[in-house]
Amino acid sequence: MTWTSLPCTTPDALSRADRQRWEAALHDAHGRADHARRQGDDHRLAAALSGQGTALNRLGCPREALGVLLESVAYLGHDPHAQARAWREAACAHLNLANDTEAQEYLALALRLARDADDLTLQLDLLDDLATLHAAQGEAHAACDTLRASLHLRRAHRHPDLTRTLVRLTLSELDLPPHEQPASLTRRAQELAALAPLEPLGGESWAALAQLYLHHQQPAAALHAAREAEPLLRASGQIRAALPDQ
Repeated sequence: MTWTSLPCTTPDALSRADRQRWEAALHDAHGRADHARRQGDDHRLAAALSGQGTALNRLGCPREALGVLLESVAYLGHDPHAQARAWREAACAHLNLANDTEAQEYLALALRLARDADDLTLQLDLLDDLATLHAAQGEAHAACDTLRASLHLRRAHRHPDLTRTLVRLTLSELDLPPHEQPASLTRRAQELAALAPLEPLGGESWAALAQLYLHHQQPAAALHAAREAEPLLRASGQIRAALPDQ
């Protein structure tokens, strides 16, 4: 499963229609940027450069995109929301260049700005992005801490994606060494069991519950959860086992 919400797709993954759309967007952004420069309009220039950088990212030109996006930040002024989005897109460019450490730094900066802007949705997206990068870099504890921060926000604001984050945190904590797993895993099964029938998430919640039951040495409950997960996973096109190898 790909958890990150960053739109860091490769150009090969673009359909012909999408490629044409991004090429048109790039052409339009170039024109708007030139016009804004002539008019001395920093606000419109920043917006045009941001659009240009996004299009370049999608079209497989991350190095050029990064330069344009960093230029856009210089014209944004005190606009933490727009700055957060620009730094997030720049992080995407770094990911496309395989610069994971720089991407993580940019995402952390974007998160601080999103908090300043009081943008809950963007904060949650950035926490998801950071958790994914921490996990990719082998920073399991940092990934879990980031997911806990996301879960806390989702609980506080009754966010609809709470179950997805709960599943992800459960799987991440189960991957920790046994002596480092938190005591909260003991209570997690009850919460997931209550949520799984309501929000199946393509079987992911049931699959996580199956692994959690195995962790608690409850094979019958694990088998039941796995049986619930399997048809949902198949229907969603995910080729993965509901239960780990035994």
